[in-house]
Amino acid sequence: MKKSTRSFAALPMALVLLCPPVCIAQAQGTFAAPGPQPEQGLLLCALALGLAGLATAIALLVLLLRRYRRRLEGNLAKPRRALPICMAVFGALSLATGGIMAVNILPRAQAYAGAVNALAHRELDLCEQQLAQLPEDYADTTQLYEYLHAARLAQQEEFEAAARAFTNLGDYRDAAARSIDCRVDHAWKLMDEENYKQASKAFAALQKEGVSGVEDCDKEADLRYALQLQDKFFQSGSYNDAYTALNLYRKLADAGYENASERLQQFRKDAFDRAKAALSATPPGGNLSYPYALFMGADGYGESDIYLEALDLQGSPYISARQKCQQFMADYWSFPELRDMVVHSDWMLFYLDGTWTNGNKRFDLELSSDDKSFYIEQNLVQAGQYPRHFLRGNEYYGEDINQHLLLTFTPHPADTGKMTVRNHTTSEQTTLTRQR
Repeated sequence: MKKSTRSFAALPMALVLLCPPVCIAQAQGTFAAPGPQPEQGLLLCALALGLAGLATAIALLVLLLRRYRRRLEGNLAKPRRALPICMAVFGALSLATGGIMAVNILPRAQAYAGAVNALAHRELDLCEQQLAQLPEDYADTTQLYEYLHAARLAQQEEFEAAARAFTNLGDYRDAAARSIDCRVDHAWKLMDEENYKQASKAFAALQKEGVSGVEDCDKEADLRYALQLQDKFFQSGSYNDAYTALNLYRKLADAGYENASERLQQFRKDAFDRAKAALSATPPGGNLSYPYALFMGADGYGESDIYLEALDLQGSPYISARQKCQQFMADYWSFPELRDMVVHSDWMLFYLDGTWTNGNKRFDLELSSDDKSFYIEQNLVQAGQYPRHFLRGNEYYGEDINQHLLLTFTPHPADTGKMTVRNHTTSEQTTLTRQR
């Protein structure tokens, strides 16, 4: 056999001998692309063996044709059968081995590729079906199952658990990025659930780690939390809620976030206005804790500190009712809500104590030394027919079988020494001045 013929025949056999080691090296990662590629090298090896077998068959056919032509020409020496036999054996073995390998490997490789593709498209049920066709120890199937579990948790909006599951996978595939995505989704879910306090903490932690797309989200959560606490405070009167809201507004105002400064001022004003309204609506002797908390929430707005001083005085156990009334008359008379605390309560006795006259009309009330009883002498209304008389706030009643409103006293808003008296029997109205 000529040298060219021997070289031509040796090529497919060299391909057969060279392909397996190269493909095995590829399977071990020498030439592998990033990411798990189970049995890819073996599949390539099977393909190479098939191609080598086909090449061997072609080479063998060419060799036989050449020999046949030389025989016809009479130039063929004694035929050597060893080489064609070897080529036939190599070709058959290559085709058989490649076919067997492909039949055994291809279904698993297809199932694995299908699982990975389904997972990439978030088709979790299909991914699980594909993984069920693989052995438990096949490539990175165990990690794929863990990744699938984390993806299911994310799909069910259990973002906190999903983030932990992805974190446990370390640097497997894109688990680290998915963990961050789940943490961001969890923070927004907290916002949707109006759990603004925890949402703020979650966003702040993400910002600290340099996650993009969540800038100022913690401030937005704080603003919403402050608004939530503000509404809660106005309903319940819990000063702890107001205190937290005020601090949040101040922090956001210092950071220049949106209109936090204006919201702070509006909150204080609303608290002050609500406090005065609540104080006016509280009946004599009623619980003043709610208006008191609102005045505290006003945080010094307007005259809120003056109202707090007055309410502290009202509740003080260290001075008498007469002394409280006198101090209200001296210091707080110009504030309608505080003045009404005198006019519509038992303190009115201390206000009326003394002699009042306009020359013709006279009203004289004298309290006992222990302030437990009083005596009234007056010519404003005929009251002798009533066996019993009594005062209720600024109203003077006569009582027989029924109660009859006789007089109403309305103190002057600027001068504690003047008052207007209305006679409900004659509908007359008289202005009296304190004489003593």
